[in-house]
Amino acid sequence: MVNLLQAFKEQHKRPPTESELADMMTMKREQEGWQRIKSTTKRNIYNQEQAKERPKTQKKPITTKDGYPNKMPVIAKRIDRAMKLGIDVSKIAYIESVTPKYICNLIGEWKLPRYEVK
Repeated sequence: MVNLLQAFKEQHKRPPTESELADMMTMKREQEGWQRIKSTTKRNIYNQEQAKERPKTQKKPITTKDGYPNKMPVIAKRIDRAMKLGIDVSKIAYIESVTPKYICNLIGEWKLPRYEVK
């Protein structure tokens, strides 16, 4: 294999710049027959074959046993229950030791109360 740096220095009597070096490397790769192979097609075929063999797993339920979403914070669940009992926001904020503004933000974010108050 030819050392590209030495060959360039002998020919031009100076070291190559980064762009010249990059050009030389790409030309050398093309001469040696290097090509970019799309490995994604092989991976996709392999994954499709594996997907046929794998048993399907059950997805986690979106809601818990009590009907609330899995990612809903516990304080939002308590606010929802308190609102269903008819407790106002200022009393809920006092009980939870947070500001009424925080309670209002949770009410707006999670659209509380979640179910009709009977």
